[in-house]
Amino acid sequence: DAVWAKVKPMPLRDPNGSSEKAKFPAEIKLAWDKKGVYGMAMMRHAPAADTKKSMWDNCNIEVFMSPGLKGSVIHHYALDPVGNRHFGCKENEPVEKPYNAHFESPGFQSAAKHGKDFWQVEFFIPYEDLKTAAPQVYDNWLVNIVRNKNSEPKEYSGTAMTTGNNHNVGMFGTVKFLGKGE
Repeated sequence: DAVWAKVKPMPLRDPNGSSEKAKFPAEIKLAWDKKGVYGMAMMRHAPAADTKKSMWDNCNIEVFMSPGLKGSVIHHYALDPVGNRHFGCKENEPVEKPYNAHFESPGFQSAAKHGKDFWQVEFFIPYEDLKTAAPQVYDNWLVNIVRNKNSEPKEYSGTAMTTGNNHNVGMFGTVKFLGKGE
């Protein structure tokens, strides 16, 4: 938790392009080390969190990562407040392949908790599962993180303006891997 106090949250926007501010903002942060990428998301609203429902019916966050700036491969992780998880992968190069909803990420770790008016999730994605080496300081990756608030009133926000297609890698934002203390 001390680490997250030092990390600035990523700005969220309407993925469809309006300038309207979120009524239920979320705090999403990323950090990294030589083993992998760490994430934390805090949502301060009453969550849809039902163990009998699909994660797509519950509130959830989706993390899309594409190492580098070419968009060759998109790794997709989704998490909800009750601990449901989804992994997927889309290879775009050297030949475009269909979305793989059976992608496995054996080193992935996550912990979710929720209460009456909040939910939080922390996660770890190892570079080994992304099939890439650790980035160098100042490397850039394509990233899109989406928050789907499925409790009423519903709301949708993300780190990139993907015009309604969260997988639209051409519209992903970039994350720069800064050095220690930056």
